[in-house]
Amino acid sequence: MGRRKHYKRLNFTDRKAIEMMYRQNMGAEEIAAKLEVSPSTVRRELKLGQTRITDINGRSGYSANLAQNNADWLRVNKGRRRATSSDDETANKYAFSNRDL
Repeated sequence: MGRRKHYKRLNFTDRKAIEMMYRQNMGAEEIAAKLEVSPSTVRRELKLGQTRITDINGRSGYSANLAQNNADWLRVNKGRRRATSSDDETANKYAFSNRDL
């Protein structure tokens, strides 16, 4: 029998490392190799922290702060939706925005 894969959740330190390497024009595969994660994990992460501002390389920018806020929001709001007024308060707390840039 094969062994199960162990998945690693990215933390803020990993996201800051991705931001630094991405600004140095590294691709998803190269970043993934350095962080020892799957390239698809890095690609998903780049979408999660994508900004509307293009970087000096002509690519969409990436913000570790924005990615962390979005990841926190997604983690809090996973699973079944509950119809309560607290959902609005939680959504406002972890709103997707570029104001941290």
